[in-house]
Order: sequence, then structure tokens, then C-alpha cells
Amino acid sequence: MLDLTSNYCYDKFLISEIKSLYTKIDFHETPKKDYVLDFTSEFLQIDKVNFEIGFGTIDIVDRLLSLFNGKTLTSIGPYWAGIKWACEKNNVRFDDKGEIAYVARPNGRDGLLRDVDFDKYEFVIIDEAYGDFSQESFLGRLPDNAILTRTFSKTLSLPGLRFAYCVSNEKIIERLKKLSHRYSMNSAIQNIFPDAFNLIAPHINRMLDTKQYLLSKYDTLTSHANFVRTVVKPKYNVNVQKINNYYRFTLIDIDTLYENIHRI
Repeated sequence: MLDLTSNYCYDKFLISEIKSLYTKIDFHETPKKDYVLDFTSEFLQIDKVNFEIGFGTIDIVDRLLSLFNGKTLTSIGPYWAGIKWACEKNNVRFDDKGEIAYVARPNGRDGLLRDVDFDKYEFVIIDEAYGDFSQESFLGRLPDNAILTRTFSKTLSLPGLRFAYCVSNEKIIERLKKLSHRYSMNSAIQNIFPDAFNLIAPHINRMLDTKQYLLSKYDTLTSHANFVRTVVKPKYNVNVQKINNYYRFTLIDIDTLYENIHRI
């Protein structure tokens, strides 16, 4: 039985491709942050002055909130636990009414895209950990008072790799870079570029194919993330999580759905 209660992705094609990347990793090599910055900036077509990388999203958020000591942060919708930890660490209050806002788009709990009134806040953190699975993103149209973060943790199911990046205005990015050590990343990242980025689009397309199939078979609630929300438990040999009035079914490739877990 596959356990789909977590966000681990059982896309067999992605798993195979990721394993092939491991053979390229040289842990004797000193991390070259400038190389990773240059490559990622060019790949995403984002100027380096508006771009920073981090040892996972938590590293970026931790550094960012250290700039807002004494202020108050509010979450728009359900929040990632890491944001509350970073608030406590950096003396930032966590409350319903704050000058700073955090929003996960799509949200990792319910898959929804929540609107943000940027004029209402001094600064907004937009967590797009699931952004590659959605057709709506602030990447390329980011307001000046916002920072956008993305990560390999959900896009490629690689939380252990600890790679995330963020985009914001030049002033914020400059301050974030001053708070980062040049070796605050692992050498695995530079060894698997550009292959890792090139795996994203095919993987997302496979997941969306599965999503369309499940949407055609079950009554579902809206989700823009890497899972569908079914009203009834899917008739597959999987362990799925029930949240409130729906079942959360993490997407996998359609072949695995057909070959390994169909009960019919």
C-alpha cells in the first residue's frame, strides 16, 4: 500500500531520474554559491540583484524575519509551521493583525490560492512551495513590497536537498545576502544543475495528467497544489489523509496509478 498522507511523490519516472543524478555528486568539492546563483538566475531569467538562494525556505524566511524584529506578522490562511518558529526566533509577533503578512500560494493544507491586498501590508512573504503545480504565480509580476520563495522540497520531492530561492526588490535581496555565509549550501546542488531544473516541467506535466484523470472520476474540491481533494475516499489501495470534509490524495504518475494501486 502506498502511503499518500505525506507530500512524498511516488512518480516512478522522477524517482529514477533523481537517482541518476546522485552519481554526479562530488562531496569533496567546495560549494560554489556564485555558480548556483548565476545558473539559477539565468535559467529563471531573473536578474541576480533580485535573487537569492537559501538552505531551504526556512533559511530564507529566518533571515528575512530578522529584518523585522519587533513587528507583527499575520498569516493569510493556514500557515506553514516554519513561519511561526521563525517569528519566535526573531522576536516577531504572530497575530491576526500585523504589518507583515505571510501567504502560502497554493496553500499546502487546502490547495487554495488566496488573494492578497499588498497595499494593506508593509511587506508580504509569498510562499510558492507548491507554485509549479499551479497556473497562477507572482513570479514575474511581484509587487515591490513582497518576497517570493520557491523550493525543491515539493516541486521535485527533495526536502533533504535543502535548496530554495527567493525573489524580491534589490534592497531586500542585498540585505538577505549579507546575512548568508558563502558556504550555506551543499555541493550537491551545483553538481546536479542543470539536470534538476530540467526535470521539473516533465514531472509537473505527468502530475497534471493524473490530476485530470482523478477529477474526471471523483467529486472534488478545488486544489492548485500537488494533491487533489476528493469528497469520497478514492478506490485505490492507498492510505490517504482525511482533513475535515475531504480526502487529500497526493499526485503520482498515471502509470503507477494504473499498474500498482488500482483496486478494480
